[in-house]
Formats: sequence, C-alpha cells, structure tokens
Amino acid sequence: MQALAILCARRGLRVSGSDTNEAGLRELRAAGADVYCGSRPEYAERADVVVYTAAIAADDPERLAAERAHVPCIERKLLLARFADECAASIAIAGTHGKTTVSAMTVHIFRCAGIGFVGHIGGNFADGTPNWTDSGKDWFVTEACEYHRSLLELSPTIGVVLNCEFDHPDTYKDLEDLRWTFCRFLEQSRVRIVCESIRDLAGDGAVVFGKGAKCDSRAGDLSERNGKYDWTWTYRGRSMPIRMPIAGLHNVTNALAAATACAEAGLDMETIRAGLETFGGVSRRMECVGRTDRGVRVITDYAHHPAEIACAIDTARRMTKGNLIVLFEPHTYSRTKALAQEFCDSLYWADTVGILPTYAARERPSDGMDATQLHAMLHTRKIGSVMLDDYAKAADFVSLAASGTDLVLALGAGSIDRLARSLVDVNT
Repeated sequence: MQALAILCARRGLRVSGSDTNEAGLRELRAAGADVYCGSRPEYAERADVVVYTAAIAADDPERLAAERAHVPCIERKLLLARFADECAASIAIAGTHGKTTVSAMTVHIFRCAGIGFVGHIGGNFADGTPNWTDSGKDWFVTEACEYHRSLLELSPTIGVVLNCEFDHPDTYKDLEDLRWTFCRFLEQSRVRIVCESIRDLAGDGAVVFGKGAKCDSRAGDLSERNGKYDWTWTYRGRSMPIRMPIAGLHNVTNALAAATACAEAGLDMETIRAGLETFGGVSRRMECVGRTDRGVRVITDYAHHPAEIACAIDTARRMTKGNLIVLFEPHTYSRTKALAQEFCDSLYWADTVGILPTYAARERPSDGMDATQLHAMLHTRKIGSVMLDDYAKAADFVSLAASGTDLVLALGAGSIDRLARSLVDVNT
C-alpha cells in the first residue's frame, strides 16, 4: 500500500491515509502524503475514494465513515490493477512463497537495464532502495498476491507462478481451490512461466523453469560457499555462470524465476546476470541485523509458512557451526491451526525454539489455534521449545541461551523484526 500511495502522489493526486504505527510513514510524508497513526474518520468522509487493504475490517471507523458519506471504497487490488493497465506491458509474479524476493530481483534487473517502467514490491530492499520505481510506462512489474484472490484482478503480459502450497485457510477451502486460482491467473496471462513442479497448472506452451533437463530455463552445476551458491543458467540453449550474492538454495530458484521472466521480456542474458550478481536482497529475508553483546549473529526472516521456515532453518544451518536458536511468532490463528503439524515438522530441525504470542493480524483467537497450543504440540513431539510471553522475555532468553558461534533466527510476518533488531548490540 505504501508504494501505491507514493505512486499516486507522484501522479499529482492528493493522498492521505492511516496506519497503526509510524513505520514507513516518513517516506509517504516526503512524497507529500498527509498520513497519520490511528483513525480520523473525517479524512475518509472528505475523500473522493478510499482504498483499503484486505487486513482492514469492515467495521473500521474510517471505512464506516466513508460509507456513510457515500464515498466509494475499493480494495487495494483494484488500484494495483489500474496501475498495471497504465503500462504497455506487465510482469506479475505469483506463488505461495518467494513473490517479494523474485519481484525485487526483477525490479533490480530492470533498473540495471535502464528500462522505463513502474515497479512495485511488497517488501523493502535491504540497502534502503525504494520499493517502488516510476521511470516510464513500458512495463509494470509487481508481485501478485493470492490472498483474497487478489491476483485475479491482473491480466499480465507475463504471468509467473513460483510454487503452490496450501495457505490462507481463511480464503481457500483446500489446496485444489488454491490451484484453481493459480490456473485462472495463468489463463489470464499472455506468457505463462511456471516452476517444473507445478507445470500441470499451465498446460501446453508454458515456459518452465527448474533444475530438470527438460526445463526451458534451467539451473545446474550448483556449488555452495557458506550458504551461497554458484550455478549455471541455461536458457533456450545458451548458458552462463551466475554467482549469487545472497544465501539460500531457495534463492537459486528465485533468481532463476526472475531471470526467466526478464529474458521472456526481451532483456539480454548478460544484463540479467549483472542484475542478479549485484542484488543486495530484501529486508527481513535472511537479513543479518548484527550481533548481540556476546557476539551471537542475529538474522531476521519473514518466514511464516512451514515451507518457508524449513528453507530459512536449512540456510541458517549452513551459516553457523554453533547452535541454532529459532524465535517464531505465529502469524494468524487460522494458519496455525490449518498447518500445525507442518509447523512442528519444520521447527524440528532447530536446536531450540522460542514461541512468541500469535501475531493476530486481522483475526481473533476463535479463528483457529494460538501460540500456546502450538507450543504444547511441540512439547508433545519432544521438540525443545519454550513459551515466551513477550519480547522482553524473549530478549532475556536469548541473553542466557546464546553465545559464541550460536545463531539466532527470528521468524514471522508480524512485528518480530523489532525484537530481532533490539537484540543487537549497537557497539558491535
């Protein structure tokens, strides 16, 4: 929403808006937006249109004020589609995991290529580069979120689906329901790009990426160096080496997806390689925020789905010789209930797990399972875990439990990133 608001302001629109905290509002104010914390219904009453995210409840005071004043209210996905329609062509990147990283990689490659485009990602670049670009209208590059089936508002020139695993039980009744949504998205895309594991979603004529010999775009000859990978990219018969600057085997797949999308958009392979090899990563994606006063590295990651947690833990394992201490903040009650067994399976590989209270987002405890219940399941599975009632207790736990070559990995899509950064000694 922040990036879209800035893009609106750059087009001369008067933008106002609210958030629950000050994080991110400084850049909006610099763009000329009148933004604030809390709720000011009088602003909504005076607006020409109110745009809200799926996280905003129907009984939100500003939404209610707008409705009483007969101000049109639209969900964010409709505004996103409007920006896409302004551009000559578009790339939309979908999938259960990796959307933000692949979108950021694609945006970075386009910037390196000097192409005039509008870019929009849902996270922040680790180096502080803005999460939006507005340099022309030849292309629109965005991630396409499956929550509330938002991606179906887009009909991209190039549609990418990275993977498909069950998530968002408050939107989808089962995996087949989610698969149908991704199929529909691909049907709306002129060029369809899919990972080899889900090639059946796209049908004949799709561009397939992966490690298999029959893939149109392939990653091979992988070699690891402290969690980072060198590999060979083969695209339609031509090959070149890629040296990844960020850690994680999953980021080889992410880079391959971004490279494939850019190649199908007409960018040359040398430009794509240069973009990938200078990509600095996305904030909260295996981001090392520093060390504690005892020299323990602290890494923060947005992982909140079992598959993402498994990838983060695997990557962290390759980055340390000490114990791996995971701090996990479950995100939404419904997801915790629907995937409870999978959460236990993925957290099993940590040496110690600290469970934080559930980040409720838009939900209530009655919508599923809370963090204490998940902790009880971990205890039943004999997985070493401790229930931490708040961030202060988590900080005390880390101070006592971690030392030397140990690594602390803070996982979750909520506010746990603040905890991770508070653990770091500013003098190190």
